[in-house]
Amino acid sequence: MVDGPDFLAAPDGSPHPARFDPESRIMPLGEPVGFFPDGWVRAHAVFSVRALDRITSMSLEMWSPPDIEPLSITMKLSDSTGVTLTAPAGRIAVLQFPLDIPAAAERTIELIADQERQLSDRDRRRAAYKLRCIGLY
Repeated sequence: MVDGPDFLAAPDGSPHPARFDPESRIMPLGEPVGFFPDGWVRAHAVFSVRALDRITSMSLEMWSPPDIEPLSITMKLSDSTGVTLTAPAGRIAVLQFPLDIPAAAERTIELIADQERQLSDRDRRRAAYKLRCIGLY
């Protein structure tokens, strides 16, 4: 596994912009906000889903740059309180968030990182981390 910003090569070449794991028990609704097609994610990202079965957890497989502090990400489900987890800088991490979404329910999920930065002198976009996939199970 590549441990760096290029670890995100999409297996099919054109994943859904939020990069949902195909094993997830959800149907994406609408277009996600805060996700770049190349995997970078803004400090505030939002997506909506319909649960095809009961969902009890969400995993984020992500990478944050090595030259920042450890990255805290808060996951908020619709209008509920958030859960905050921390990912180490410069390594691939999998964050596991608890969820409780009943079958057939529609929910909006917010991901809020505690920092973001300009990607480079040439790439003026601002982002917090690079995402390989989101799994909802």
